[in-house]
Amino acid sequence: MTMDQVHLPLAFVAIAACVFGCLIGSFLNVVIYRLPNEESIVWPGSHCPKCETSLHWYENIPLLSYAVLEGKCRTCKQPISWRYPLVEATTGLLWLALMLREGPTPRFFAEAILASVLVAIFWIDVDTMLILDVMTWPGIALGLVYAALIAQALPLHLAAAVGGYAFFLTIELVSRWVFKVDGMGRGDAKLAAMMGAWLGPSGLAVALMIAFALGSVIGLVLKARAGGESKPFPFGPALVLGTFASMFAGSAIWTWYVGLLMG
Repeated sequence: MTMDQVHLPLAFVAIAACVFGCLIGSFLNVVIYRLPNEESIVWPGSHCPKCETSLHWYENIPLLSYAVLEGKCRTCKQPISWRYPLVEATTGLLWLALMLREGPTPRFFAEAILASVLVAIFWIDVDTMLILDVMTWPGIALGLVYAALIAQALPLHLAAAVGGYAFFLTIELVSRWVFKVDGMGRGDAKLAAMMGAWLGPSGLAVALMIAFALGSVIGLVLKARAGGESKPFPFGPALVLGTFASMFAGSAIWTWYVGLLMG
């Protein structure tokens, strides 16, 4: 048996994971657009957001349809947002990366679900500055199931979930009562609880360090662009990116950080 034959099954499942991830990304585009508007994510079918013409199946193939149609609706010729293929490609690549790391295991399927939910949370928060309960509460529950059955560290992950929520709730209350400004939203607290449920204490710590670093940079850039005026901005995307960093490199980052502290 040659090396090519040995690696063929993994290559096949990796490609399949990427393709399926792109399909999930196509569905996430529907979720991102409709959930904040309290619309059904099932009915009606996909349609052009400009002319509302229903799309045929061949107009709804992830990435390929966008390229063939040159980023325009076939009917009204209005441009289609670049976000649609970006969400599809991002989700596909996340599924691919997780499959290459984990193989077709229960951990892969669990983390692929988490990654997909995080992609939706990212863009919904960008659009609306809201992190929806319909995504975080089930995410917390699934994270605790993952902690119990796969990570087999439920007490630690439960403590991280509670700690993440309490940390952001404290920031919110101190900001409101002491500084008389709105701090972190309650949605951020629930997302932090979801992160803790999935990542555990050290993973949550890594994710939050990265998220706050990103948030600081984003805040400074927005303040500079606004002529020195501070404006609110969604923090959920920074939390999501921190979570992804922790998922893929959390152990290495945590080891480096602890080593740095220990001298």
